[in-house]
Amino acid sequence: MVKVRSLWLVLSYPLVWVSRYTVKMELLSLILISWESKPTLKNSEKWLHFFVCFPILTTNTHCRATQMQREQKMKKTFILACMALSGLCASAQQKGDMAVGLNLGVAPCLESGASLTNFGIGAKFQYNVSNPVRLEAAFDYGFKDKETDVMTIGINGHYLFKVGEKFNIYPLAGVGYARIGMDIPQIEIPEIPGMEDYPGMEDYLDMPTSLSSNKFYFNVGAGAEYAISDKFSVGLEVKYQYIENFSRLPISIGATYKF
Repeated sequence: MVKVRSLWLVLSYPLVWVSRYTVKMELLSLILISWESKPTLKNSEKWLHFFVCFPILTTNTHCRATQMQREQKMKKTFILACMALSGLCASAQQKGDMAVGLNLGVAPCLESGASLTNFGIGAKFQYNVSNPVRLEAAFDYGFKDKETDVMTIGINGHYLFKVGEKFNIYPLAGVGYARIGMDIPQIEIPEIPGMEDYPGMEDYLDMPTSLSSNKFYFNVGAGAEYAISDKFSVGLEVKYQYIENFSRLPISIGATYKF
């Protein structure tokens, strides 16, 4: 009988090792003590105790292993997310990089009742203050539509996000000066001797043929650019440009040369 009890203790040791990290170890100790305290307990009864208690003893171990696997997966996901975020924030642009470029675009007026759209051309100079931050000085001229043309000079800030080996996207914001010019249509009056003597005629004849208005503006928007080579890039920009009583939505495509 002593040999049988010793054999059960030896066979139970691996189970104790597996369960040592769980709260079920107390139950295993009670089972072993009950076997020692009852020498008359049959082997068949001991096997019954073993198979009944085994699922309970190993449940927490399985749950712990599952929890550890979940934690490892969460850690891997977190690391991958950090790597992706650092990749987005990094940019191929380097501090001190400079570039010049040209734009072509349209700028519909957003004011109520206004139905004019200026097609325009522009030039820009870009300078990278740091890897993600870039400043841009821009000049744009919108050709006449409905006798109205627009010239703007401003500065914009870009924050670059690298989303591919050669592809960047960026939000932008800027301020500047806008000059809005308008031609005044003239009514042709046949020359009549002495008509300048009519009341108010002299003021009419001296009326200017055009008017201009100088206004401050600010804009916000977004852009994207694709590097064709180490030197040349092409891009697209959409901006909301606020000008008092003359807000617009400039949309442009452009190309830049880095030097």
